[in-house]
Amino acid sequence: NMPLDILGLVGMILLIGLATKNSILLIDFTNRLRRIGIGRDKALLTAAPARLRPILMTTLSIMLGSLPVAIGIGQGSEFRRPLAIVTIGGLLTSTLLTLFLVPTAYSLLDSGIGGGKRLLAWRPWRRSARQPQTPQPAPTARSTAVEGMD
Repeated sequence: NMPLDILGLVGMILLIGLATKNSILLIDFTNRLRRIGIGRDKALLTAAPARLRPILMTTLSIMLGSLPVAIGIGQGSEFRRPLAIVTIGGLLTSTLLTLFLVPTAYSLLDSGIGGGKRLLAWRPWRRSARQPQTPQPAPTARSTAVEGMD
């Protein structure tokens, strides 16, 4: 029974950044393991427990830091309370999604469901992925006079 104000929306932006960071931690470590020759499933099963501690440490520290404000302890807490509530609820949800949904989505995309192989291999920022373009000849200057009207 609390309105979603501007601080609640700022909390949502904070959540987007934190959830992205947690997912990047997990996927980056999985990709590193795959580069050294470990299979996809083994890499995911190794990366998830290895990155569980950093993900939980950042999540729990932010949640516990926001708890006094969410409860209403301290001066000005009623103003910042929506930010704390959005942050705590969103972090709880995004952490569960990061730990369960991201590895599942990675596995499905990598196995080729829904064109996932093309999506994971698409890197538009690489030069080698682009086709070399041949230079086009410069347009020649045309005469503005119409024939027969000299």
